[in-house]
Amino acid sequence: MAIFSSKDLPNVRPVADFNFAAAKVLDNRINFSRGSGATYTDEMGVVRYAPHNVPRFDHDPTTGECLGLLIEEARTNLVEYGDFTTGWSEYGGTVTNNVTETAAPDGTFTATKITSKGDVATAGVYDSINYQSNTTYTHTMWLKAGTIAIAGITVNSGGKWASSNYPYITVNLSTGAVTASGGVSAKATAYPNGWYRLEATGTFAGNTQVDAIWVHSQSGSMSGDTSSYYYVWGPQAEAGNFGTSYIPTSGTTEQRQEDRAVVKGEKFKKIFDTGFNSFSALIDYDNLSTDDGDSHGIFAMWGEETNYDNRIELFKSSSSPYHIMTRANGGGGGVFADATPQGSDKSAVQKIAFSWSVPDYSNTTSRRWAMSFSGEDVDEIADSTGTSTPILTRLGIGVSPTRLDLEAGLTHYKRVAIYNTVLTDEELKGLSAI
Repeated sequence: MAIFSSKDLPNVRPVADFNFAAAKVLDNRINFSRGSGATYTDEMGVVRYAPHNVPRFDHDPTTGECLGLLIEEARTNLVEYGDFTTGWSEYGGTVTNNVTETAAPDGTFTATKITSKGDVATAGVYDSINYQSNTTYTHTMWLKAGTIAIAGITVNSGGKWASSNYPYITVNLSTGAVTASGGVSAKATAYPNGWYRLEATGTFAGNTQVDAIWVHSQSGSMSGDTSSYYYVWGPQAEAGNFGTSYIPTSGTTEQRQEDRAVVKGEKFKKIFDTGFNSFSALIDYDNLSTDDGDSHGIFAMWGEETNYDNRIELFKSSSSPYHIMTRANGGGGGVFADATPQGSDKSAVQKIAFSWSVPDYSNTTSRRWAMSFSGEDVDEIADSTGTSTPILTRLGIGVSPTRLDLEAGLTHYKRVAIYNTVLTDEELKGLSAI
């Protein structure tokens, strides 16, 4: 690993430094909106509720580290009764709601106890859901050990899922060890007070039909046992390749709207006062949760008065973890379109430092983009096809400028810093390495 010193860092201050993880407040230059409430995890590992249009600063539930500003796409929880009151069918398990012997992950006494009925080998309950054909779903739920220590979540009929790719995960709730898993992906995340959030993803098969999310014990046969138990809370089934923040429900499906973070108007002009001849930026964010199956906006600037065809953007796509694009003069004409910079691998936390400058169009080797990923050598990307500079009026973090809706998946932004000059290659490497 390369060692960087202070001389490798920029000797100029950023004109905007949105240090979300350190400040845990939103800079007043950013216009934030979300058309619904939403949840996040605080520094104590407790699930909290944020009202409409309030940004969320999420935390690691185990270490308490601030992960930064949480930006998510819209998702719907298909489990209508997240409180287990209606619609759940018993399969070897009896439901006791709102128990007082343990607090739920949100600190309230709303957890549910599943007690073995002793009539079958497992203690569980399930909730029927209408799944769409050829669609990927993720199931999540918090579980906690009682006298039953090994339990998991799965679906009712594995044969209804593509190529037996049905989602399931079983966890030792005393140690956190995953004892079995399948589907597209599965994981268990530790929360305080003995809770684990289990997540399992799978793809439904070719026919739209009913199946069920199912929570069950796996600690050996429960036949004849009418006293063993474990706890559950916060069931969620959502269409998508990964789980997102918890969406509470009570009687119907509920949608969490997308998060939008945009700088516009005079606040935009004060940051980008160079006429877009040049600038540099640092983006420190978690890109592991966001899948590569679709395009996801990371950092974008665009001009609304030009039908969004004037833009500069960094995004992920289905063909590669990262792409860059510059367009000008409308009509969809690319000044430089859909390039894949080197070093753009998918690591858990990615720091990207880049500079952008208007080239001398008479010089075919003139540089437009220069990028460094997590301290790697700078990739210089030349362009000789353009003839003009994009007309830009807005900056979006995790926003697609072409559709103006969020496609960021589940992403934590620790920091976004903007410089009104072209940084040197060594400065870009040093900035992306710290």
